[in-house]
Amino acid sequence: FASAGAAFVPRAAPFGGENPSHADYVDELYDNVLGREGEAAGRDFWIRSLDQGMDDAELLMVFADSPENLAQTADDTDAGIWVL
Repeated sequence: FASAGAAFVPRAAPFGGENPSHADYVDELYDNVLGREGEAAGRDFWIRSLDQGMDDAELLMVFADSPENLAQTADDTDAGIWVL
């Protein structure tokens, strides 16, 4: 899954522009995937995860497959619509 995520979200626009910081990337994932700002503890956790070597695409997949995102997109995906 992570390699599939990398095809969709290289570290470039709209996710923080060219070579965004880990903080900018995490903020964009919260905004674009979950539609909200990240809470302090969660945001800090994901920034540290990237700092410690987690791959960008892997983090994208974590957000995409999160219970929060799945609940938000359930009506669309249940109807057979792929949400990208």
